[in-house]
Amino acid sequence: MLGGFAVRGLVLAALASSHSAVQAQEAVVIPDQVSCPACTIEFEEVAVLGGMDVSGRPLDVIEDAEGRYWAAFVGDLPVVFDPAGEFVGRVGRTGQGPGEFIRAAAFFRSGDSVVVLDAGQPRASVVAPDLTVARTVRLPGFLSGGRAVRWPSEVVMTGVVATSQHLG
Repeated sequence: MLGGFAVRGLVLAALASSHSAVQAQEAVVIPDQVSCPACTIEFEEVAVLGGMDVSGRPLDVIEDAEGRYWAAFVGDLPVVFDPAGEFVGRVGRTGQGPGEFIRAAAFFRSGDSVVVLDAGQPRASVVAPDLTVARTVRLPGFLSGGRAVRWPSEVVMTGVVATSQHLG
């Protein structure tokens, strides 16, 4: 338990090591034949997010419990849009202190709050519905993506976690 916030779940990690052996994996062959000829993929425009200048590419977009859209762009703070796609504001400020982000990379919902993963520092910030940072949790490594399967007992995350067996 860290600061009243339990982090439990599965961490999918790329362990960095110059000495580790790479194990062969069985190749998965995707057949040329369509296995479901009736299946299609359809795109529906839900909202056009606008009203602000962004120079970086989008990394993640989610919809929160209030129907607002949260977007992470390379080189920007977390950005929030209302349900109609109009710019509401940015969350936090740039830095390493409380309520600050170096590189917001991904989000996932936690009840009425949103968890922001900061790929620039090993931590996640829980942002309340009023867009203030309610608490910050230190993570075991630099995690850049995550989804809550069942909050808070099952959270899947991706990233790099260094261990004493895999340093190099």
